[in-house]
Amino acid sequence: MEKYTCNFCGCEYGPTVVQQKYCSPKCNQKHWVKSNPQRDREAKRRYRLKQPVLCRGCGSPIPTELRGMGITYCSDECRKKSRKDSSRQYRINRRLLVMGRLGGAICVYCGCNEFGALEINHKNGGGSRDYRDGAGPKLVNDIYYGRKKESDFNVACRVCNAWHYISKKLNVDNWKVLWTLGDGQ
Repeated sequence: MEKYTCNFCGCEYGPTVVQQKYCSPKCNQKHWVKSNPQRDREAKRRYRLKQPVLCRGCGSPIPTELRGMGITYCSDECRKKSRKDSSRQYRINRRLLVMGRLGGAICVYCGCNEFGALEINHKNGGGSRDYRDGAGPKLVNDIYYGRKKESDFNVACRVCNAWHYISKKLNVDNWKVLWTLGDGQ
């Protein structure tokens, strides 16, 4: 059997049809793409425009005339909602990370583990002052980046955080907080 050399990759092959120039259809396609870049670009663009592009926020199709501009949302409302959701998720994850450093997402006083009820408690007071200075999400970042000492904070549920504040303010140490997660009755 006679051996031929591929016009694209240079490997030797045994032809399967008469006048075969390439070892495989893949080499044939690569050679065409290399020798016809404008036509290839146009073919890819036409193919891309046939495929529906869906909004990242709601999943509805984005109009063809807007797709060339790199638009990934169908409207400003979708874009704003998507950014708000991703920002919220980022803040929740950062808060969980910081709570993990402080001993876990569980109240140190009563054992509550309901994430929505947990707060970062200032052990030595000063939380109101921090809050007035705009330290809500900033406090979490300050702890995360080491600008505030982790040893000055712990995790407490809202009830125990209020109890901690009252007991410090009024010097009352004999109060005890109990909670149960019931069926709402």
